[in-house]
Amino acid sequence: MGLGLDELVRCGARQVIQQAIEAELTELLAQYVNVKTLSGRQAVVRNGYLPERDNYPDTGGYSRLKVNY
Repeated sequence: MGLGLDELVRCGARQVIQQAIEAELTELLAQYVNVKTLSGRQAVVRNGYLPERDNYPDTGGYSRLKVNY
């Protein structure tokens, strides 16, 4: 059995939101590309990617949380 309509809509919405956040983050990082620390390193950088993990109910209403930043 495939995905139900609700799950399909949620999945599509999740992808659209993730793409919008990625685009916004890319634009933000581009604005600060020339900002350096006193030692000459970039001051504003992306921290990397982490795998999806379970989120505890007392920290919000999400059952799954993907940490990207």
